[in-house]
Order: sequence, then structure tokens, then C-alpha cells
Amino acid sequence: MWLAGNDVARAALADTHCHLHIFRLFYSSGTGATVHAEHGAVVAAIGAGDRAAATAAMRAHLVAARDRLRPYAH
Repeated sequence: MWLAGNDVARAALADTHCHLHIFRLFYSSGTGATVHAEHGAVVAAIGAGDRAAATAAMRAHLVAARDRLRPYAH
């Protein structure tokens, strides 16, 4: 059973599928370490149970991702 029948996990993976391809295409541009650090900050805040820090880290990541990809938007 794919993702143990977890519909939430399945939807989350489906929603991030295109983002994974974008990341793969731009990884060699040197953004990989930056994106990894951004994700690490989100995970660390969640792991610490710090809702405000997790929210801030996720917001910062999304803004940074938008700014990184904006030059390639049509």
C-alpha cells in the first residue's frame, strides 16, 4: 500500500512533486545547500515544538524560493 494508505501524506507528496523537479533542475546552480538549510530550519523548529519559529522558517523559505525562481517565470 503506497504511503501506508495515508491520504494526507499522499496529497502532500503529490503537491510537492513539481517542486521536487524544479529543485532538481536548479540544484547545480548552487542553491542546494541554501535550500537544504532552509528545510533544516523548518524541521528543527517543528522538532522543538516551536510553532512560531516553524511558521517563520517556512514563510522565509517560501519567500526565498519565490525570489530564487522569479527570474525564470514567464
